[in-house]
Amino acid sequence: MKTKVNFSKWNFYVSILIVGIFILFVTIHIASDLAYNTTNANERALNAGLVTGTQEFIDFVDEVVNSTIKNWIIQYLAATSFAITYLIYVMFATSKIQVGYLFVGVWLIVWFAFAFAPIILNKKFTWYDGIDVAVFIAILGSLFFVVKDLYTLKTHTNYLKMKNQIKKI
Repeated sequence: MKTKVNFSKWNFYVSILIVGIFILFVTIHIASDLAYNTTNANERALNAGLVTGTQEFIDFVDEVVNSTIKNWIIQYLAATSFAITYLIYVMFATSKIQVGYLFVGVWLIVWFAFAFAPIILNKKFTWYDGIDVAVFIAILGSLFFVVKDLYTLKTHTNYLKMKNQIKKI
C-alpha cells in the first residue's frame, strides 16, 4: 500500500499566502530593478564615453533598457508560472489527488534551487535573496506538515497490519 495523503485546507491557505507573497516580491523586485536600470542607463552611456544626444548614445541606452526588460520578462514569467504550477498542484492535492514523499522531495528541490541558485551563481546576497530564502523556509514548514501526515498514516497503516496479524494468531 502506497502512503499518500491530501493537503489539509489550512496548509492550502498557507500555501496561497506564501505564493502570493512570493509573486508580490518578485513583482516589486522586477519593478525596482527596471526603474534602476532605466534611470542609470544614461549614466552608463556617459561613463562609456558617449556624447549625450548622439545616435550611439541613444542606441546604447535603448540596448541597456531593452536587454533588462527582456531578461526580467523571462525571469518573471518563469518565476510566476513555477509558483502558480505549485499552487495549482497543491489545490488539486486538497481533494482530487494525493501526494506522497516524491511530491515533497521534488518540490523541496525545486524551491531550494529557486532560493539558493541566485546566491550561488551571483556570489552575493541581496534583500531579494533573503525573501527567496524566507519563502523557501515557509514552504519547508508547509511541506513538513505533509510529511508529518504521511508518517502518521504510515504508522497507522503499520499498526493495523500488526493488529490483523495478531488476530490471525
